[in-house]
Amino acid sequence: MSGLDLLSEQDVDPQTGDLVSPFLAKERNYMHFDDKLNAASRVISVNFELETKRHQFYPFLAYSEVKRRVKKNADGVAFTESKERPIKFSAHKDAAYLEAYASFLSLAYEVELRRRNLSKYVLAYRKGGR
Repeated sequence: MSGLDLLSEQDVDPQTGDLVSPFLAKERNYMHFDDKLNAASRVISVNFELETKRHQFYPFLAYSEVKRRVKKNADGVAFTESKERPIKFSAHKDAAYLEAYASFLSLAYEVELRRRNLSKYVLAYRKGGR
């Protein structure tokens, strides 16, 4: 999950769970149904625990990337093999919203790991350097 900035505990009010400092989503430079977000639009300050308005998502844009590889069979004869890889990406606003939500969930995950004294043992779904 590269590009996701993990919020620190100082970014959230422990009493209310509200974000104290807003989240800044990274800039994305691909074409989609919506326009690229400017710096002000990339700032997200949503409390996902209290959110009442549902986020309306655009559909994904998708294409297939085909890679051709040259391999050798058991007899040493070369042949080509194609591997298809589906590529899908979300709209700019959707990606920023999901990035902020992932950071919110990461913070809750970190807090729960510390509460259970598992911080130094669990490595899954965490950024390095913990």
